[in-house]
Parts: sequence; C-alpha cells; structure tokens
Amino acid sequence: MVNFARSSLATGDTIKKQKLDVIAQTKLVEKEAGVRLNIRNIMEKTGNVTGQMRAQLGGSVEEIAAAVATAEALGMELDTVAQAGSALLNFEQSISNELEAELLTGRNLNLEQARLYALTGDYKNLVEELNNQGMDWNEWSNMNVLQQNAYAKALGMTSNQMSDALLQQEDLAALQQEARDAGDEETLK
Repeated sequence: MVNFARSSLATGDTIKKQKLDVIAQTKLVEKEAGVRLNIRNIMEKTGNVTGQMRAQLGGSVEEIAAAVATAEALGMELDTVAQAGSALLNFEQSISNELEAELLTGRNLNLEQARLYALTGDYKNLVEELNNQGMDWNEWSNMNVLQQNAYAKALGMTSNQMSDALLQQEDLAALQQEARDAGDEETLK
C-alpha cells in the first residue's frame, strides 16, 4: 500500500484507480496467455516492485502490473526476469554463454532481442522473448546436467529457476489439454 500511495502522489491517480489498472492489466495478460492469474497476488507483487525496476517501467502501475502478470503467466517471477536481464547485459559473458549452450545442446539460440529488452528495461517483452526460445519441459528433462546448466546460464537463469518455470508451464498446458479433451469450456477459460 505504501508504494501505491507513493505512486498516487507522483501520478495524481487515486489508489482505487491504480487498483483497477492492475486488475485491467492482469485480465489483459490472462486473455493473451490463456491462463487464470491470482489478482490479489499480482496486486501484491506489483506493489512490491521498487528501485531501478520501478524506474525502468516509468513508475507506471499499469506497466509494472503487466510485467508482473506476464512473468507469472509464463511461470516466472519478475525478480528472476530482472536477474536474467542483468546477466544478458554482461554482453561478452552473455554471448559466450549463448555459444556454449548452443554447442552443448545443439539448439540455436538468438538472444539479441532479449538483450535489447534487458537494456531498455522492457521486462514484459523480455520475459516473452526468453519464453520464445522454444524450450519445453519434455526436452529440458531429457537434457543432461551440463546441457541444462549451460542453457539456463545463457538465458541468465539458474537451472533450478528454469526447471520451475518450465514445469509450471507444462502443468498449465496439461490442464488446458485435459479440459479440451473433456469438453469442459469453463475450466478451459
């Protein structure tokens, strides 16, 4: 609430308007991602974003909520995305990590756009770009430890963070398929 109050003073928007903005952004991300998010959780995490991340998002509650909700929809935490972005900005090491991961996994990675998003502080698009690298739980779980570590490191994450994100995405995909197979439109929504 303190950060919402500070934002209210800075922008002139009421706390109630900010709350409605967070809800609207969460609903938009839900529709885009095809998942259901916990609005209270998104609200709390939005209010807890401070410092450079808040500044990079222009102090906009809407932008922060969109970034938090997108990260959550893709099985990540916004802090994890920010850490990945920071690692991607160490250009020499990041490019070296990318090449190592390509060599060990046989997969092509293209993290140039992710580096641009990290540089500009566009966390919403950064999380989407990291997710667009095409890794899924099945492929991940069939990699050896060295491959997993190299791949995760290339994305600026730990193998544990990557595993958790992919498993959450897999759980959501399985639930969606189960609902489709059962013809359960309500659950699918």
